[in-house]
Amino acid sequence: MSRERIENEVTGNGGVRVAEGGARKQQTYQLFVLGQLMDKSLHGYMLRDFLCNVLGPFRQISWGALYPLIRQLERDGLIALDIEGDARQCNTEASGRQRKRYRITDAGRERFLAMMLEPDEYTVDTPELFLIKLIHFKYVSSEQQLAILQHYLGYLRMVENYTQMQQRRKENHQESYKDIDFTHILRGISLRLHGVQAELQWVEQEIARVADDAG
Repeated sequence: MSRERIENEVTGNGGVRVAEGGARKQQTYQLFVLGQLMDKSLHGYMLRDFLCNVLGPFRQISWGALYPLIRQLERDGLIALDIEGDARQCNTEASGRQRKRYRITDAGRERFLAMMLEPDEYTVDTPELFLIKLIHFKYVSSEQQLAILQHYLGYLRMVENYTQMQQRRKENHQESYKDIDFTHILRGISLRLHGVQAELQWVEQEIARVADDAG
């Protein structure tokens, strides 16, 4: 299905599709859209391109997920069509249909800052949400940056503790179950532990840097 058809379906008078990924994923994408609109108005296709760049090559967001999200933000009064921006650019597709340009509202700015500062419950989506917050750090104070970093540090420490516990359990099993080879299982756990500890080190360095810059 083409992007044009999807946009027509989700912006018409009919029902809006449920976006993929659940409520937490929706929250992450909403934060991204609001953050990208803080400085300037943007077209929907640019928002999708920017988000896909952030998520990486294997974690993409479809048009069918993005446009319902945009429409929801618009209905909630958090963003609005930027009529003046559209008129200035006169950016029209070959079909003659004008691309919709969006801007953030005052309510949207308040919501963005509230979402940035809200400590999320730790879930599988926590790393992605932290990344979205991290790229928008310029909109919050040093003290607020530290709070976000400390919160994510807590998540990483929890993952580290869990992984170390699994490592110890498998080592104990290796002693008890001589007929089972735990070699590669332990190597897999070691790989994960090294990744978590590398990220922990990075976050701790960021905390020290931000604290030092704040004086």
